[in-house]
Amino acid sequence: MPRQQEKRDRELRSLDRISRVPRSAPASGFPSLMEGDPAAFAGLVRQYGVVMEMALERRAFKVEHKIPEELHSLADLLGSLKAGPRDVVEIYKAALSEKTQGVPLQRAYAYLDEGRLLMLELMGYLASHYRDLCLRNRGRADAAGAS
Repeated sequence: MPRQQEKRDRELRSLDRISRVPRSAPASGFPSLMEGDPAAFAGLVRQYGVVMEMALERRAFKVEHKIPEELHSLADLLGSLKAGPRDVVEIYKAALSEKTQGVPLQRAYAYLDEGRLLMLELMGYLASHYRDLCLRNRGRADAAGAS
C-alpha cells in the first residue's frame, strides 16, 4: 500500500476514534448533527467539501478565494444548529471520505492537508461564534438587571 494512502487511512481511523468518544452534548440535550439532523449534516458536508476544493485551487493555482468568509459563515450556521467540535470533526471526516474516494493519491494527500487546516480554522470560528453569543447574552442580562 503506498505511503500516502496509509497516511489517509490512518487519518480516517484517527477521526473515527475521535468521533466515538462519548459526547457531553447529549447530557445537555443536543445530539450530534449527524444523528439529530442528517439532512443538515449532509448539507454541511457538501459546503465543507466546496471549501476544501477552494483550498486546493488556492494551493495549486494560487487562486484567491474568500475562504475565511466561507468558514465564518459555516461556523455561524453550525452555531445556529448548536454544533460542537465533534460535529466539526465528523463533517471533516465525511467530506474527506467523499473527496478522497477514487482520486489520485497525491490529490487525496492534498485534501488531507488542506482539510485538516480548514477544520482547525473552522473550530476557531465556531468558538468565536459561541464567545460572541455569550457576550451578547451577558450584555442583555446586564441591561435587564439595570432596569
